Amino acid sequence: MDTLNNRDLDNQSFIELKDISVTFKSKQGIEVNAVSNFSLKIKKGEILGIIGSSGAGKSTIARNINLLEKPSQGDVYFKGEKITNYKGKNLRQIRQKMGMIYQHFNLINRATVRDNIAFNLLASNYEKDKIDLRVDQLLDLVGLKNKKNSYPSQLSGGQKQRVAIARSLSNNPEVLICDEATSALDPETAQEIVKLIKDINSKLKLTVVFITHQMEVAKDLFDRIAVMDNGKLIEVNDSYSIFANQEKEETKLLIDKVTSLKIPKTVLKNNNKAFYQITYVGEKAYLPIISNTIKTFDVDISIIHGKIEYINDKPFGILIITISGDREKEAINYLKEYTSNFTLIQGATNE
Repeated sequence: MDTLNNRDLDNQSFIELKDISVTFKSKQGIEVNAVSNFSLKIKKGEILGIIGSSGAGKSTIARNINLLEKPSQGDVYFKGEKITNYKGKNLRQIRQKMGMIYQHFNLINRATVRDNIAFNLLASNYEKDKIDLRVDQLLDLVGLKNKKNSYPSQLSGGQKQRVAIARSLSNNPEVLICDEATSALDPETAQEIVKLIKDINSKLKLTVVFITHQMEVAKDLFDRIAVMDNGKLIEVNDSYSIFANQEKEETKLLIDKVTSLKIPKTVLKNNNKAFYQITYVGEKAYLPIISNTIKTFDVDISIIHGKIEYINDKPFGILIITISGDREKEAINYLKEYTSNFTLIQGATNE
């Protein structure tokens, strides 16, 4: 058994990807680097999100974890064991500990919901006389007990994904890998799946690795976020920090999709005042900054737009304002000191 040396299993990472690179040749014979020097430790019981734009290498990393695709270089460790070169029975046993769900559900259309789930159980030599009980338990967990004898064509997209989740949990995995699991769903249904995965993570103490380009999902679901760009890991942090204070410009571009505020061009065109964007994070979000500024400097502040999000139960607020008065410059300096970010809005932010 090949293990990571000098580590206490209780304290080490549950999954570790170490110096992973994946290369392949295109149809034109050109070598493509899908992933380069990727290293990441995943904690037991956490919900880790891997985000990035299309082609960033996210799905490749997901398949590396359970070795559906083996890395060209580097190693994968699971609970301290190096599993990179596992084959046959050893590899099958590892994969049984890692359930996986996909964007398009991958259900057997000619099989009932019951048989779709039972297929996994039969493949793993589950006791036949206990299969129906196990199927009932799983369907109850995902809220579909009354759909046991239905066919996939009779289900909505959200229901199909619930069946896929139940199937992935059939062999009591320790890890659930979700590859764009909400991308084919409408926003409301996607949020229902997000809530279900949260509940499953809490009830079963599963480690969840969730691949997505949907920032709304990232905001609501993840404990930590790993950001990929062009095959590389560029940033890792807790979810709140990623949304509130990005280190990399590539991360900022992703996060702006759900946090930035837009002002119609007509509003700007008909107003000769400067527009400022204020960001509140952490404890500063609770301070009465606007009212204090007005009282202290006797200025007028108009709130043009604003919203407050809650990420991991912590507030994250954005306001767009105008300021006018004799002590405008002093008010601006005060706001810069007591807010997390104070920016003069340029035209590019108001498309």
